This record gives sequence, C-alpha cells and structure tokens, in this order.
Amino acid sequence: LTQAFSSLARNASFSIHALGFIKKIQPDVINMSGILSGFFVCRSNFHTVYITHNNDIFFDGGKFSILNKFMLKNIRPHSDAVVALTENIRHYLESHNIKVDSVIPNAVNPSDYKNEGEDGFILYAGRLVKHKTVEDLIEAFCKLKNEIDENLVIIGEGPQKRYLVKYVADKGISNRVVFLPFLPKSRYRDFLSRCSVFVLPSTEEAFGVVIIEAMASGKPVIARKDRKSTRLNS
Repeated sequence: LTQAFSSLARNASFSIHALGFIKKIQPDVINMSGILSGFFVCRSNFHTVYITHNNDIFFDGGKFSILNKFMLKNIRPHSDAVVALTENIRHYLESHNIKVDSVIPNAVNPSDYKNEGEDGFILYAGRLVKHKTVEDLIEAFCKLKNEIDENLVIIGEGPQKRYLVKYVADKGISNRVVFLPFLPKSRYRDFLSRCSVFVLPSTEEAFGVVIIEAMASGKPVIARKDRKSTRLNS
C-alpha cells in the first residue's frame, strides 16, 4: 500500500509539472491517456481528448477504485471528447454514465515491423506491475526450461522489478532469464523481429497493443483471457 501511495504521489507531481510545460508550448490539442494526468490537465484552457488506456478503465476494484472513478467522472465534463479503444469499453464506461464520443482501436503500421526469424528467446514486454503477472510466465518457463532451448527475455520497468529479479534468482534460472529496461522503439522492434514467441500473461488489459505489434512482426502470441478481458475487449 505504501508503494502504491508513493507511485500515486510521483504521478501527481509529474502531472502538475507537465501541466506547467504544456502551458509554455501552447498546443492546439492535448491527448490524455491516463486518469491522474487527465484529471489535472483537463482543467487547462486547451482542447483535450481523453483516451482510455492501460488499465485505467478498471476502476471497479483495486486500492484506488473510488478515487479513479471520481477523477474519471470529472474528466468527462472538462474534455472535448472521450475515446474508447473497443465497443465493450464504450458500453462499460457508459454504464457508469460516462459518455463516449467515439471508438478508435489501437493500431500499428505493418510496414514498421518485420520478421527476422528466430534467435532463440521468448519475449515479454511491458510494465512490471502486479496485474501483468510476469511471475506466472517465469513459473511456466521454469516448468519448460529443460524441454526447450529458448531463453526468456523480459523488457520493462516497474515496481515489481526487484521482486521478479529475486524470484528468478530463487528459482535458479538467472542464466536463462534476461531483464532489459524499456528500449527505444527501433530496438524493441528488433527484439520483436527475432523472438520465437511473444507472451503477455496480464490479467487486466484495456487493449494490449504489444499483441498486435507482435502479430505485425509475424510472431505467435500467447495471452491470457479472463473475466475482465472477456467483458471489456472486443
């Protein structure tokens, strides 16, 4: 809980400082893709569009569900438009009396991605947070490691990184698992182009754009389907 409040405080501080920078550059329109940043920015004198992103839409549960719901409901009247990533997300938001102006799914440009074959590794990329359940991927890898030659590459940062590095060490597989920070887009696409399979074990996703990036790279994808993804994705 302390870690969660610390993260909330950091994000709030960033949002406040970002608003000062925004006022200096005077943009024509601001795309808001997070509840906390949107809450601060939507009250500026700029045209704003809020887009449901990451797992901001899951305000029915979690430590800050009441706060998230309060902020999102206050973003709506101060935004020029609210955009949902899927039809089911639109229905979900509107069930909470949050009007959605348009549905625009995430997309990628296929020409930006390529398949360079397989270089002997399984790939995960994303934030290292609890709902991504990366430890489940590591556990599955442990069970298969003696039957496969591929190593596991984990790209990302987040509050669970230290725990996951220790988890890997405790399993005795540090020689088979590589942790990398978030990479520039070109380097990340290079890893995508060379992986054997892409895995997203997350239990909560608004729209996992990494999945369509992997598909655009011609890679097989393993992902989890659970109650929330069934209800909110289309």
